[in-house]
Amino acid sequence: MGLINGHLHIAIQGNRHDNGLYKYNPDSIKFYKAVEFGNYDSEITNYQVVNFEQCNNGDIWLNNNMKIKRIKSDGLGYKVMESPYQLIGENGIVHTIHCDYDGTVWFAGVKGIYHLNKLEWDYETDFKTNITNVYLENDSLIYGGFGKHIDDIILPYDDNEFRFNYSAASYIDSERNSYAYMLEGFDSDWSKWTSETQKDYKNIPEGDYLFKVKSRNVYEVEGTTDTFAFTILPPWYRTWWAYLLYLLLTSAILYIA
Repeated sequence: MGLINGHLHIAIQGNRHDNGLYKYNPDSIKFYKAVEFGNYDSEITNYQVVNFEQCNNGDIWLNNNMKIKRIKSDGLGYKVMESPYQLIGENGIVHTIHCDYDGTVWFAGVKGIYHLNKLEWDYETDFKTNITNVYLENDSLIYGGFGKHIDDIILPYDDNEFRFNYSAASYIDSERNSYAYMLEGFDSDWSKWTSETQKDYKNIPEGDYLFKVKSRNVYEVEGTTDTFAFTILPPWYRTWWAYLLYLLLTSAILYIA
């Protein structure tokens, strides 16, 4: 329990219905969910808030849904920031948040004590996303992640099942890297971000395709995009010479008739 902008607030860890940050209304003598920091569907109003603290500069810090978040006023409303602070607490509960006199913030949790001495910073290091393996039918390796991709990979129609493996060259809490992928010519849009490092495709029809994958690190900074192009030929009965044969046979039948 504490004050935010001079108003009494309380942090709740209960069942899903009760979780969240609440603000006290002295007129009704009741606590209501603090929707000014997020609507009724946000994490702040639906997931456990262990504690919170407002610093002298107006910033509000809280441990919400096992993550440290910073709520900052932009003059018109509030902006909730969490990406730069992903490693504070290491996905554990932070029991105490303390704003120091010099503007820095201290966090004490089950996994240690953390000192944030620079509130505004960007992770500017570039990193690559790499397609590490490409398999046909999950067992025949056609690309092992080394060297340049073969420019013209042309496969028969029967080889239309693929497995793509990929990784990101960002090693800060690398288990929390995430990926999005898209097979141009097959998928209509990028996938949602996921921690899975492989994607399987089955029964791909004939055509030209480009598999693309991008990565995002623990700070939600995106790496480069890697690609892999290939072509699947049509089955013999849908090739140009098959259609030519159909035309000749039809013409012969009509001629005989």
